[in-house]
Amino acid sequence: MVEKPLANAVRGGRVLEGPLSQKRDDVVYQLLVDSRTGDRIHSTRAVILNGSVIQACEKWRPHPHWFAGPEVTIPASPADLYSAAERALLVRFADLIGMDYGELDVLRANDSGLIYVVDANRTPVRPAGLAPEHDDAWFEPIAHAFSELVIRA
Repeated sequence: MVEKPLANAVRGGRVLEGPLSQKRDDVVYQLLVDSRTGDRIHSTRAVILNGSVIQACEKWRPHPHWFAGPEVTIPASPADLYSAAERALLVRFADLIGMDYGELDVLRANDSGLIYVVDANRTPVRPAGLAPEHDDAWFEPIAHAFSELVIRA
């Protein structure tokens, strides 16, 4: 299982073996989703704005560094990472937690192919590991989505 801090924007997750003799109140416990590809851990991030997945990226870390260490981030089209049904589920998830704008960390399980939202980030920031040459590819769809929202208002 995974133990992660409950506080927003605090790193410090760790992999644990269960069952636990005691649970802590300042952390959350989650299923460890095996999303490794070769010797790297693969994750994705979906940016949600106003009922749509407007941007996404892929992230890789060397195994066994599930929560820290060097990270490579590459922008990707949401349609390339998630099916239409999966994008609808991500939007529904965001709606259920009251997220109009934010980022969802998503893992795809190797054994089932199912996606799991493992974190909801209500304070989006520039993704760690994003090389400067990918800035336009990352920020342009987000800027465009915000401009469309403002024009409609």
